Amino acid sequence: MKETIRSLPVTSLLPNSDVIIDIPVGSVLKSILIDLFGLVSITTAGTALRDEQPFGLIRRVQLLDDGTPTWVLPNTMLRTLNVVEGKTAPIVTPLAGVGIQTNTPFRAFTRIDLDPLDTVSKDLMFLDTRELSTLKLLLSIGDLTDLVVGGAGSLSALIVRTHVIEVPDALPSGNIRRLFTLQRQMTATTSDFDIIMPVNKVYRRVFVKAQAGDTRNDAMINQLSLISGNDHLYNTLRFSSLQALNKGTFGVEGVLTGEGVLDFDTNLDYSYLLDSVGIGELVARFDTVLQPGVNFITLLAEEITSLR
Repeated sequence: MKETIRSLPVTSLLPNSDVIIDIPVGSVLKSILIDLFGLVSITTAGTALRDEQPFGLIRRVQLLDDGTPTWVLPNTMLRTLNVVEGKTAPIVTPLAGVGIQTNTPFRAFTRIDLDPLDTVSKDLMFLDTRELSTLKLLLSIGDLTDLVVGGAGSLSALIVRTHVIEVPDALPSGNIRRLFTLQRQMTATTSDFDIIMPVNKVYRRVFVKAQAGDTRNDAMINQLSLISGNDHLYNTLRFSSLQALNKGTFGVEGVLTGEGVLDFDTNLDYSYLLDSVGIGELVARFDTVLQPGVNFITLLAEEITSLR
Protein backbone atom coordinates (compact mmCIF):
# COMPACT_ATOMS: atom_id res chain seq x y z
CA MET A 1 0.00 0.00 0.00
CA LYS A 2 1.04 3.60 -0.48
CA GLU A 3 -0.08 6.87 1.03
CA THR A 4 -0.79 10.12 -0.75
CA ILE A 5 -1.21 13.54 0.88
CA ARG A 6 -3.62 15.99 -0.66
CA SER A 7 -3.71 19.68 0.28
CA LEU A 8 -7.14 21.28 0.28
CA PRO A 9 -7.76 24.98 -0.43
CA VAL A 10 -6.82 27.32 2.43
CA THR A 11 -9.91 28.28 4.42
CA SER A 12 -10.31 31.76 5.93
CA LEU A 13 -11.91 31.94 9.37
CA LEU A 14 -13.83 34.55 11.33
CA PRO A 15 -14.05 34.73 15.13
CA ASN A 16 -17.26 33.34 16.67
CA SER A 17 -18.33 31.44 13.57
CA ASP A 18 -18.67 27.95 12.16
CA VAL A 19 -16.87 26.92 9.01
CA ILE A 20 -17.59 23.83 6.89
CA ILE A 21 -14.75 22.27 4.92
CA ASP A 22 -15.69 19.76 2.25
CA ILE A 23 -13.46 16.68 2.42
CA PRO A 24 -13.16 14.92 -0.96
CA VAL A 25 -14.91 11.56 -1.18
CA GLY A 26 -14.27 8.68 -3.55
CA SER A 27 -11.08 7.38 -1.93
CA VAL A 28 -9.89 5.50 1.16
CA LEU A 29 -9.04 7.99 3.89
CA LYS A 30 -6.54 7.55 6.71
CA SER A 31 -6.19 11.00 8.32
CA ILE A 32 -7.30 14.63 8.17
CA LEU A 33 -4.74 17.22 9.24
CA ILE A 34 -5.95 20.52 10.74
CA ASP A 35 -3.38 23.34 10.84
CA LEU A 36 -4.64 26.59 12.41
CA PHE A 37 -2.82 29.90 11.95
CA GLY A 38 -3.54 33.47 13.01
CA LEU A 39 -2.34 36.76 14.42
CA VAL A 40 -3.37 38.33 17.73
CA SER A 41 -3.20 41.96 18.76
CA ILE A 42 -3.76 42.93 22.41
CA THR A 43 -4.59 46.58 23.06
CA THR A 44 -5.40 46.20 26.77
CA ALA A 45 -3.29 43.69 28.66
CA GLY A 46 -4.98 40.54 29.90
CA THR A 47 -4.50 38.80 33.23
CA ALA A 48 -3.49 35.29 32.12
CA LEU A 49 -3.08 33.00 29.16
CA ARG A 50 -5.65 30.27 28.68
CA ASP A 51 -4.37 26.89 29.79
CA GLU A 52 -4.67 25.25 26.36
CA GLN A 53 -4.25 28.15 23.97
CA PRO A 54 -4.19 28.28 21.01
CA PHE A 55 -5.80 24.83 20.58
CA GLY A 56 -8.92 26.08 22.36
CA LEU A 57 -9.59 28.65 19.64
CA ILE A 58 -11.23 25.78 17.74
CA ARG A 59 -13.95 25.15 20.29
CA ARG A 60 -15.40 22.09 18.58
CA VAL A 61 -14.41 19.69 15.80
CA GLN A 62 -17.08 17.64 14.03
CA LEU A 63 -16.73 15.13 11.23
CA LEU A 64 -19.98 14.50 9.37
CA ASP A 65 -20.38 11.36 7.24
CA ASP A 66 -23.37 12.00 4.97
CA GLY A 67 -24.62 14.37 7.65
CA THR A 68 -24.08 11.92 10.54
CA PRO A 69 -21.58 13.17 13.17
CA THR A 70 -18.92 10.53 13.82
CA TRP A 71 -16.41 12.76 15.63
CA VAL A 72 -17.68 15.48 17.99
CA LEU A 73 -15.10 16.86 20.42
CA PRO A 74 -13.26 20.01 21.52
CA ASN A 75 -9.98 20.61 19.73
CA THR A 76 -8.27 20.50 23.13
CA MET A 77 -9.40 16.88 23.54
CA LEU A 78 -8.27 16.11 19.99
CA ARG A 79 -4.87 17.41 21.08
CA THR A 80 -4.95 14.94 24.01
CA LEU A 81 -5.79 12.09 21.65
CA ASN A 82 -2.88 13.10 19.39
CA VAL A 83 -0.45 13.09 22.34
CA VAL A 84 -1.55 9.66 23.56
CA GLU A 85 -1.43 8.01 20.15
CA GLY A 86 1.52 9.89 18.68
CA LYS A 87 3.48 9.85 21.97
CA THR A 88 4.56 13.45 21.45
CA ALA A 89 2.97 16.89 21.68
CA PRO A 90 1.53 18.30 18.42
CA ILE A 91 3.20 21.27 16.72
CA VAL A 92 2.18 24.50 18.42
CA THR A 93 3.23 28.16 18.48
CA PRO A 94 1.48 29.56 21.58
CA LEU A 95 1.31 33.13 22.79
CA ALA A 96 4.11 33.93 25.22
CA GLY A 97 2.38 36.66 27.20
CA VAL A 98 -0.71 38.78 27.77
CA GLY A 99 0.83 42.23 27.45
CA ILE A 100 0.11 44.78 24.73
CA GLN A 101 1.28 43.41 21.38
CA THR A 102 0.58 43.66 17.68
CA ASN A 103 0.19 40.84 15.17
CA THR A 104 1.76 38.09 17.25
CA PRO A 105 1.55 34.80 15.30
CA PHE A 106 0.19 31.57 16.70
CA ARG A 107 -0.31 28.06 15.34
CA ALA A 108 -1.97 24.84 16.49
CA PHE A 109 -1.75 21.54 14.61
CA THR A 110 -4.08 18.61 15.26
CA ARG A 111 -5.01 15.52 13.29
CA ILE A 112 -8.07 13.33 12.98
CA ASP A 113 -6.68 9.80 12.70
CA LEU A 114 -9.32 7.46 11.35
CA ASP A 115 -6.83 4.61 11.72
CA PRO A 116 -5.22 4.91 15.20
CA LEU A 117 -1.48 5.49 15.08
CA ASP A 118 -0.66 3.21 18.00
CA THR A 119 -2.34 -0.05 17.03
CA VAL A 120 -0.36 -3.23 16.44
CA SER A 121 -2.87 -4.53 13.91
CA LYS A 122 -2.57 -1.85 11.26
CA ASP A 123 -5.00 -0.76 8.56
CA LEU A 124 -8.13 -1.69 10.50
CA MET A 125 -9.89 1.63 10.54
CA PHE A 126 -9.50 3.34 7.17
CA LEU A 127 -12.61 5.23 6.11
CA ASP A 128 -13.89 4.15 2.72
CA THR A 129 -15.34 7.41 1.42
CA ARG A 130 -16.33 5.67 -1.83
CA GLU A 131 -19.45 4.70 0.09
CA LEU A 132 -20.26 8.31 1.05
CA SER A 133 -21.98 11.11 -0.77
CA THR A 134 -20.43 13.82 1.41
CA LEU A 135 -17.80 14.14 4.12
CA LYS A 136 -17.65 17.47 5.90
CA LEU A 137 -15.37 18.89 8.57
CA LEU A 138 -17.16 21.44 10.78
CA LEU A 139 -15.01 23.72 12.91
CA SER A 140 -16.51 26.04 15.53
CA ILE A 141 -14.19 29.02 15.94
CA GLY A 142 -13.98 31.10 19.13
CA ASP A 143 -12.44 34.49 19.80
CA LEU A 144 -9.74 36.28 21.79
CA THR A 145 -11.21 35.02 25.09
CA ASP A 146 -10.11 31.49 24.10
CA LEU A 147 -6.50 32.69 24.14
CA VAL A 148 -6.32 35.34 26.86
CA VAL A 149 -8.19 35.96 30.13
CA GLY A 150 -9.34 39.57 30.35
CA GLY A 151 -7.95 42.42 28.33
CA ALA A 152 -9.02 43.48 24.86
CA GLY A 153 -7.79 43.10 21.33
CA SER A 154 -8.46 41.35 18.06
CA LEU A 155 -7.63 38.36 15.89
CA SER A 156 -6.65 38.63 12.25
CA ALA A 157 -5.39 36.54 9.33
CA LEU A 158 -7.19 33.49 10.73
CA ILE A 159 -6.84 30.53 8.39
CA VAL A 160 -6.83 26.76 8.51
CA ARG A 161 -4.80 24.60 6.17
CA THR A 162 -6.37 21.18 5.76
CA HIS A 163 -4.67 18.10 4.32
CA VAL A 164 -5.95 14.57 3.82
CA ILE A 165 -3.90 11.38 3.83
CA GLU A 166 -5.32 8.75 1.48
CA VAL A 167 -4.42 5.11 0.94
CA PRO A 168 -5.80 4.46 -2.55
CA ASP A 169 -5.18 0.70 -2.68
CA ALA A 170 -6.30 -0.16 0.87
CA LEU A 171 -9.01 -2.70 1.58
CA PRO A 172 -10.92 -1.18 4.53
CA SER A 173 -12.35 -3.50 7.13
CA GLY A 174 -15.55 -1.49 7.51
CA ASN A 175 -14.82 -0.61 11.13
CA ILE A 176 -15.72 2.94 12.09
CA ARG A 177 -14.09 4.92 14.87
CA ARG A 178 -16.36 7.44 16.59
CA LEU A 179 -15.56 9.93 19.33
CA PHE A 180 -17.91 11.95 21.49
CA THR A 181 -17.74 13.88 24.77
CA LEU A 182 -19.75 13.82 27.97
CA GLN A 183 -19.39 16.68 30.44
CA ARG A 184 -20.80 17.44 33.87
CA GLN A 185 -20.25 20.39 36.17
CA MET A 186 -19.26 19.60 39.74
CA THR A 187 -20.84 21.94 42.28
CA ALA A 188 -20.13 20.17 45.59
CA THR A 189 -17.65 17.66 46.94
CA THR A 190 -19.18 14.22 46.80
CA SER A 191 -18.00 10.63 46.80
CA ASP A 192 -20.63 9.67 44.25
CA PHE A 193 -20.16 12.13 41.41
CA ASP A 194 -21.48 10.03 38.51
CA ILE A 195 -21.38 10.42 34.77
CA ILE A 196 -23.72 7.98 33.05
CA MET A 197 -22.25 6.61 29.82
CA PRO A 198 -24.31 5.33 26.89
CA VAL A 199 -24.58 1.54 26.69
CA ASN A 200 -24.89 -0.79 23.69
CA LYS A 201 -21.55 0.50 22.44
CA VAL A 202 -18.07 -1.01 22.14
CA TYR A 203 -15.50 1.26 23.82
CA ARG A 204 -11.77 1.32 23.18
CA ARG A 205 -10.75 4.10 25.55
CA VAL A 206 -12.29 6.76 27.72
CA PHE A 207 -10.27 9.93 28.35
CA VAL A 208 -10.92 11.79 31.62
CA LYS A 209 -10.24 15.51 31.98
CA ALA A 210 -10.62 17.48 35.22
CA GLN A 211 -10.71 21.25 34.82
CA ALA A 212 -11.11 23.96 37.46
CA GLY A 213 -11.65 27.40 36.01
CA ASP A 214 -9.36 27.54 33.00
CA THR A 215 -6.80 25.04 34.26
CA ARG A 216 -6.53 21.26 34.09
CA ASN A 217 -6.39 20.19 37.72
CA ASP A 218 -4.97 17.01 39.26
CA ALA A 219 -6.48 17.69 42.69
CA MET A 220 -10.14 17.55 41.61
CA ILE A 221 -10.32 13.74 41.49
CA ASN A 222 -9.19 11.59 44.41
CA GLN A 223 -10.21 8.26 42.91
CA LEU A 224 -12.52 6.82 40.30
CA SER A 225 -14.45 3.71 39.42
CA LEU A 226 -15.98 2.42 36.22
CA ILE A 227 -18.99 0.25 36.95
CA SER A 228 -20.50 -1.99 34.29
CA GLY A 229 -23.61 -3.67 35.65
CA ASN A 230 -22.35 -5.43 38.77
CA ASP A 231 -18.71 -5.40 37.66
CA HIS A 232 -16.19 -2.78 38.75
CA LEU A 233 -13.84 -2.50 35.77
CA TYR A 234 -11.90 0.19 37.60
CA ASN A 235 -12.44 -0.07 41.35
CA THR A 236 -11.70 3.04 43.48
CA LEU A 237 -8.45 3.63 41.61
CA ARG A 238 -6.56 6.72 42.72
CA PHE A 239 -6.36 9.31 39.95
CA SER A 240 -2.63 9.69 40.54
CA SER A 241 -2.22 5.92 40.12
CA LEU A 242 -4.14 6.03 36.84
CA GLN A 243 -1.80 8.77 35.64
CA ALA A 244 1.24 6.72 36.64
CA LEU A 245 -0.22 3.74 34.77
CA ASN A 246 -0.80 5.95 31.71
CA LYS A 247 2.80 7.19 31.86
CA GLY A 248 4.04 3.61 31.70
CA THR A 249 1.63 2.70 28.91
CA PHE A 250 1.87 5.74 26.66
CA GLY A 251 5.28 7.13 27.59
CA VAL A 252 4.23 10.77 27.55
CA GLU A 253 4.27 13.45 30.25
CA GLY A 254 2.43 16.45 28.87
CA VAL A 255 -0.97 14.80 28.60
CA LEU A 256 -1.19 13.92 32.24
CA THR A 257 -1.94 17.19 34.09
CA GLY A 258 -5.59 16.85 35.04
CA GLU A 259 -6.06 14.02 32.57
CA GLY A 260 -6.15 10.24 32.59
CA VAL A 261 -7.02 7.43 30.20
CA LEU A 262 -9.20 4.39 30.92
CA ASP A 263 -7.70 1.99 28.42
CA PHE A 264 -9.48 -1.18 27.27
CA ASP A 265 -7.09 -1.86 24.35
CA THR A 266 -3.94 -2.70 26.27
CA ASN A 267 -2.81 -5.16 23.58
CA LEU A 268 -3.38 -2.52 20.88
CA ASP A 269 -5.12 -5.10 18.70
CA TYR A 270 -8.78 -4.72 19.80
CA SER A 271 -8.69 -7.99 21.74
CA TYR A 272 -9.67 -6.29 25.03
CA LEU A 273 -12.52 -3.90 24.42
CA LEU A 274 -15.38 -2.85 26.67
CA ASP A 275 -18.52 -4.29 25.10
CA SER A 276 -21.51 -2.62 26.76
CA VAL A 277 -24.10 -4.31 24.54
CA GLY A 278 -26.80 -5.77 26.79
CA ILE A 279 -25.48 -4.05 29.93
CA GLY A 280 -28.14 -2.21 31.87
CA GLU A 281 -25.94 0.70 32.98
CA LEU A 282 -22.38 1.97 32.62
CA VAL A 283 -21.27 4.56 35.20
CA ALA A 284 -18.06 6.51 35.67
CA ARG A 285 -17.98 7.38 39.38
CA PHE A 286 -15.62 9.94 40.91
CA ASP A 287 -14.58 10.81 44.45
CA THR A 288 -13.90 14.54 44.09
CA VAL A 289 -12.56 17.63 45.83
CA LEU A 290 -14.08 20.93 44.78
CA GLN A 291 -11.46 23.39 43.53
CA PRO A 292 -11.63 27.20 43.08
CA GLY A 293 -13.45 28.22 39.92
CA VAL A 294 -16.02 26.38 37.82
CA ASN A 295 -15.31 22.64 38.03
CA PHE A 296 -15.95 20.32 35.10
CA ILE A 297 -15.19 16.67 34.46
CA THR A 298 -15.20 15.80 30.76
CA LEU A 299 -15.12 12.31 29.27
CA LEU A 300 -13.97 11.70 25.71
CA ALA A 301 -15.30 8.29 24.68
CA GLU A 302 -13.81 6.36 21.77
CA GLU A 303 -16.27 3.93 20.22
CA ILE A 304 -15.58 1.20 17.65
CA THR A 305 -18.91 0.66 15.96
CA SER A 306 -18.53 -2.54 13.98
CA LEU A 307 -16.90 -4.83 16.53
CA ARG A 308 -20.08 -5.84 18.33
